[in-house]
Amino acid sequence: MLHYYPYLRGKQFELQALLALQVAGKLAPAVVPIIEPVRDSYHLVDCVAEFMAAKRPLIVIINPQVGTYDQHRQQRFPLTKWWTDPNLKAGLLVSTEVSLSDYNAATVLIYTQPGSLEALPLPRLQQLVIAGPSHRLRRALTPQVTLADPLPRSWDGADYLLQPQTFFSDQPWFAGADGLSGFSDFAIAGSSYSEKGYPLPYVRLSLSFPTGQQVWLHHFISDQFTDFKQPKAKYFSAGVHLLAWLAEHPEVPQTMGLQALTQSLNEQHFPGLGKVKQWLLMHHIEMVGQLLTTAPS
Repeated sequence: MLHYYPYLRGKQFELQALLALQVAGKLAPAVVPIIEPVRDSYHLVDCVAEFMAAKRPLIVIINPQVGTYDQHRQQRFPLTKWWTDPNLKAGLLVSTEVSLSDYNAATVLIYTQPGSLEALPLPRLQQLVIAGPSHRLRRALTPQVTLADPLPRSWDGADYLLQPQTFFSDQPWFAGADGLSGFSDFAIAGSSYSEKGYPLPYVRLSLSFPTGQQVWLHHFISDQFTDFKQPKAKYFSAGVHLLAWLAEHPEVPQTMGLQALTQSLNEQHFPGLGKVKQWLLMHHIEMVGQLLTTAPS
C-alpha cells in the first residue's frame, strides 16, 4: 500500500485537524502524519494520546528546527509515556549537527541537506528514509519516500488572481511506479514557518481538488486587499467565490472539512481564520487518503 506522510509543523490548527479526523474515523489507514513540534502544548499531547489509543502510527520529530519546543528543558506536556509505544515513531531531521546515537536510534530519517551525506553513515535497512527534492540526496540514498513543497512561494493577492489554480501533486497515482513506498509534502500549509504569522491584506482559501490523475489547488481571494482590516468580511468575500465554484464542480469530494467550511459560509458564521485553516487542511488530508484507496498502487 502506498502511504501519504503529510508533514505538519504542529501548530494548534494542524494538531486539531489531525485530532478531528482521527476521532471522526476520517483518516485513511494509508495516511501517516509527521509532526514537527513547535510548541510545548497540550494539543500535541492530546493528538499523540488519541493516535496511540487507536493504535495508529504517528511520526514525531525529535529535533525540531523551528518554533520553541526544543527550548524547553523541562516540558510541561512531555511525550515520555508514549515513546515506548511502537506506533510512535521517532523522526530525525538529518544534518551535520545530529549525534550518531540519535541518528542510529531514529526510526525515520528525513534528509533535506545534501551536506549531511558525508557526515553520517548510510541508513540502515529498517530505517524509513524520506528525502527532499535534491537529486544528489535521492541518488545517494534511494529513499522510500520523497518530500515536496508544492505551494507557491512569495505570491501575493495579485499573483493568485492572475493564476487562481496551481498544480499540487500527482504522487497518489505515480509514486508507486517510481519504486516509492509513499510520498510526503507540507500539505497546504507550505514549508515556510513563522512563529506568530503575519497579517495579509487579503484572505485566501486554498482548496485542493482532484482532476484526472492530478491534485490541484484553487485559490479563492477576497475582492478587497488594500488594508489589513476586516478579516471577517474578507473571509465571506473569498467564500462567495468558493461556493460559486463548488456549485459548478460537484465532483469535488465532500469531506468533513469542506462540509464544515461551506456550512460556515452558508450560515454567515466567521469562526476565525485559524479554524478556517484547520478545515481546509482536514479537507486536503482526508481527500488524499480517499484517493489512495482508489488510485492504482
